[in-house]
Amino acid sequence: MGEVLGHNPRLLQSGRQPVEYYQQQWETISTGGAWSCETINRRKDGELYVVQQTITPIRDPQGNISHYISIHEDITAKKINQERIAHLAHHDVLTGLPTRRLLMERLTRAIAMARRNGQGVTLLFLDLDGFKPINDDFGHLAGDRLLQEVAQRLQGLCRESDTVARLGGDEFVILLPGSHTGMEAGAVAVARKVIQAMGQPFPLDGQSVTIGTSIGVALWPEHAQGPEELIAAADRAMYAAKKAGRGVFRLACARDHAPPRSEPDNSSASPTKRVLGLDAQEVREQEVHEEMPSHQPPGAGL
Repeated sequence: MGEVLGHNPRLLQSGRQPVEYYQQQWETISTGGAWSCETINRRKDGELYVVQQTITPIRDPQGNISHYISIHEDITAKKINQERIAHLAHHDVLTGLPTRRLLMERLTRAIAMARRNGQGVTLLFLDLDGFKPINDDFGHLAGDRLLQEVAQRLQGLCRESDTVARLGGDEFVILLPGSHTGMEAGAVAVARKVIQAMGQPFPLDGQSVTIGTSIGVALWPEHAQGPEELIAAADRAMYAAKKAGRGVFRLACARDHAPPRSEPDNSSASPTKRVLGLDAQEVREQEVHEEMPSHQPPGAGL
């Protein structure tokens, strides 16, 4: 206590509040008003802490302000708990990834920004292939560790501006904001890279395990108007990928909500491609891939 007696209270300043903060504070108390606000201060050892600060002017018998009483309540622990609760409300406990709630907030903002800037939004809906046998053979704890590894690998593929979210179970979503409108080739390139990355072995309990992923790809505004509709379109496309044999991706259909085609349609394929047994959607993917530039398209996200 003796170290601070007689000193100006500004020795506690952390430098985190702007000059305007102290200007407003002084204007309030110098005119007789009480000031109450959360303030970040600095301890003697340099550690920052948060206080609920109340400053009250004291007047003398003539009505002039003679003193100020400042009461500080350390609320650092309370703020940490509030931030932890807020984080848990928006992030998956197992993987630390955003939940559906936070994904919807970011997707809504991404669409609003894309609408203003004349851009597009790409959404990939992933479901892991072969995850259940891993869970059954190695146990749920091992399955949880595998999901954590998947989350880290997906995050490693994405830009800082992208969002990787876990919707639950072994379902993940990748949001790529700021894509170029109509960049189907970019979405295809991203889906192929994710499939390749997920197909690489994962270390688990001293050995390597291999899974895969089926992906549905939806583009805004081509396939949907709003966030929920875009997720639904990507979800339907993912199930079409599952039906097509897994380990592949499917592009969503236009906004007519027709299910993505997974049955062979040789009428649109060349003779060579009919022999190879590619269905109409695979032909479309291959043709898009063949037309892709050699460099990574802007906004591809990976």
